[in-house]
Amino acid sequence: MHREHGRAKRGEKIIAEISGRKFARQSIVAAKCGKEIIAPFGYDGTYNSELFLWWLKTMFIQKLKKRQVVVMDNASIHKRKEIREAIEKAGCHLVFHFVICDSAFVFS
Repeated sequence: MHREHGRAKRGEKIIAEISGRKFARQSIVAAKCGKEIIAPFGYDGTYNSELFLWWLKTMFIQKLKKRQVVVMDNASIHKRKEIREAIEKAGCHLVFHFVICDSAFVFS
């Protein structure tokens, strides 16, 4: 996304570079358990609920131990029914924190 309009004196044309994002976004999703970072995953672009669910099922769930508590922010991508079901199937409990922090924390 970029601005399509600028400001100039009447009748003058604006010729300039467009400021803003010039590179593709690189993102990472991971969890933290104590001082340890677990299941880190880097990718190009932004994540959505499909990508988050894939990461959760293929990388994160296998690192959990029974009875751990998983704390996530309340972003809409974290609230899919399948996410809660996968965490509870692993014998853990999911809690949503009201502050958006883009992280998942695990407590033993």
